Amino acid sequence: MWSDQRQIPIARWVATPGGIALIVVLYGLVHTLLRVWASAALGTDDDAENVWVQTLEFGYILAQPPLYEWLLYGFQQIFGPTIQSILALKYTVLTGTSVFLFLAARYALSDPRLAALCVLSYSLLIQIGWNLFEGVTHTNVLMCSCAATAWLFVRALRTRALADYALLGIAVGCGLVAKFSYPLFPLALMIGCLSLSSLRQRLRVTGLMLTLIVALCVISPFAYWIISGDHSLFGAMNGKMTGGGATAHWERVAIGLPRFAFSLFGFSALLVPVLVLMFYQPLRRGNLWLIENVDQAETAQLFGRTVAVMIGLAAIGIIASGSIHVKERHMHPILLLLPIYLFARMEAGKAASFRYANLLALIVIVVVVAFVARIPTFVAPTKSLCGKCREMKPYMALKPALEKLGFEGGTLIGADTYTAGNLRVAFPNARISDPRWTSPKKVAQSACYLVWDAGEEGPKPLAQVNGRFAKATEDTKNTPQFIDANWPMRMGLGDKRVTTFGILSLAPDNSLCR
Repeated sequence: MWSDQRQIPIARWVATPGGIALIVVLYGLVHTLLRVWASAALGTDDDAENVWVQTLEFGYILAQPPLYEWLLYGFQQIFGPTIQSILALKYTVLTGTSVFLFLAARYALSDPRLAALCVLSYSLLIQIGWNLFEGVTHTNVLMCSCAATAWLFVRALRTRALADYALLGIAVGCGLVAKFSYPLFPLALMIGCLSLSSLRQRLRVTGLMLTLIVALCVISPFAYWIISGDHSLFGAMNGKMTGGGATAHWERVAIGLPRFAFSLFGFSALLVPVLVLMFYQPLRRGNLWLIENVDQAETAQLFGRTVAVMIGLAAIGIIASGSIHVKERHMHPILLLLPIYLFARMEAGKAASFRYANLLALIVIVVVVAFVARIPTFVAPTKSLCGKCREMKPYMALKPALEKLGFEGGTLIGADTYTAGNLRVAFPNARISDPRWTSPKKVAQSACYLVWDAGEEGPKPLAQVNGRFAKATEDTKNTPQFIDANWPMRMGLGDKRVTTFGILSLAPDNSLCR
């Protein structure tokens, strides 16, 4: 039902799943065109993924489940191992997340236009509206899985149909192979549901069993990889979250809990402070139980309680495990439903239409500023503007340099992951390895080269970059070649910047090449 009490400044065609999808697709397309124009090089996180997905595996590393890699492998069959494949996947998943959030918000909000504004407001969260542009991989599919889970969980409660429980099982299964923090989300949803008697009565035990069966089917390849490979998943996760356990448990708790509180606050910026300032009175008087639509009130309460339970579960986990690995970029599943809950309170509090207009104007301004703010680092990637600027580093200069040395195919080894991932962009048919990943890809061992980033202050020898690789190449009689690659400084802006790369030819039977 369209609201006749408040004129929310959102076109009706936008306030549909297709409208939201179109807006996000256009948003992604604009940023994709800017990024592809700027550089073909890969940035943080993307490079490692590009090395791993040379082959399709049931699992890759214990630190992360493989859903992102599975999807990226599929996209690379279309776009190749390029920045285009990574961006296509990134914004496709973001579009799915936005649509699922809109569908979930429709259960908590009476006006579709308000649901659309709520989804658009997620761009005010710094981790989504800015940090997602570079470096977000598994967290992106985690958000999509959580959004789909929230929508399908409420849908299953409403319809009680086994088909919806089966779809929920797919979402849960995807979440379990998206990121290890995901299980807290459906657990919190379930606890929130059980705390509301009317929703508790709508649960179907047979439906939940079907959800579990479908989810187990989805995760079975990864589960098989863990079991058959005798991987210590708990040990790997515990070591990562506790920093190796070098510090006493309660000392880690004293570090982890404040970090958690700070991360919650940091993730909430800019959106939550803006909503509190703009809508303080509607938020204060917005009693959800006074909403005429009981289903809507229950869904809003469910989402609010889910956020509260997630925060509590995460805090308990930190106390129990002594985790210190807590950052803003880990807060996505914990606070994902908070904006919907706040918007439900705003609607219940009958916020004035001009406040929504001001919020939309701010969203547009922030989106435009975020786009414009990316341009300087692409035009003049100086150290003062973007530091390491890995997405602008002239890795593509390695292609003509290696071809000049006679490389036509075989194995290329990057002494660091950034170099290795970009070598695959330049040589998609070669076998690429890095310090963490020895590729199982099969190629003719006609040639093998080790490549390293030798720095910007004169060529660093391999021993200063990777001691293990240096030791493995001690017996070679070949002399390293060094090439200088100029950074792109467009329109004459920025001081000249040069990176030196080292290239060492190895015998195909060298241990690094096998």
